[in-house]
Amino acid sequence: MKIVAINILFIVILVQSCAKKNDNQTYKVNNYLVVKTRLDSINSLPESDLLSNWRNEIAFYDSVGHKQIVFVGCSHSSNDTTHPQYIIMEELFNKSKPQLAFNEGGDWGLKGKFKTKFEAIQDRSGEVGFLQYLSDQAGIEMQNGDMPEALEYQLMFKNNDFDLTYLIFALERFVNIYKHGVYPNTTIEKAFEEKFVKKQLQAFKIPLTEEQKHFSYFKKVYFNYFKEQFNLKNSQSIDNYYLEENGPLGNIHRKSKEVRDHYLLAKIDSALN
Repeated sequence: MKIVAINILFIVILVQSCAKKNDNQTYKVNNYLVVKTRLDSINSLPESDLLSNWRNEIAFYDSVGHKQIVFVGCSHSSNDTTHPQYIIMEELFNKSKPQLAFNEGGDWGLKGKFKTKFEAIQDRSGEVGFLQYLSDQAGIEMQNGDMPEALEYQLMFKNNDFDLTYLIFALERFVNIYKHGVYPNTTIEKAFEEKFVKKQLQAFKIPLTEEQKHFSYFKKVYFNYFKEQFNLKNSQSIDNYYLEENGPLGNIHRKSKEVRDHYLLAKIDSALN
């Protein structure tokens, strides 16, 4: 059972504050390429050390005056009730007795849904469902720390190369899920224009030319970057580019993660204040 920490979920637990204190601490910020090296090191550890290393390497603590924050990194792919992340989450949650919890996995509308922790873990929401279960049991609110997609798209297209941003979002937010059968009985051309162009780009008010509204434009941009014709079966997977690829596409992919990080941290900062 390897740690699959490709996308890191941050769970923030805030403990009651008795006094307000200014925080003058400074922090080192690591590039995602540095983070990848650390994750590879953690994943190379023996399975016998999995639980202790998840506790020591994936949890992070900080405090501001009498306020305490706990971050826990999670695998987004585990519905295994024995996975160390769930043991650690429950252990830290019960120890800190939080007043507020955040997840960076979106708004799943799960409040009050689960009767047992096993039911929560085995839900498709995974660690988000488990945090919701813990929050429900404690009678506290779980907040969604994820950035609204519309804002993310608008910032990314405004501040970066249009075609590369188009390519990143098309691959990550459409092609990857189309390959997994999310839009059955629909041609990729039709699904692209309905589910990506209309439901994402146009819905999020991204200015498009007539050419940019069609699947043929995506194929042109794909060829211009990868120097090969788009083929669904062999198409480039974009999941790990922000952790692995150090070229233009990887740089923009990292920016999409970083703007979401800034949004989450701003929400946490507001909650602490």
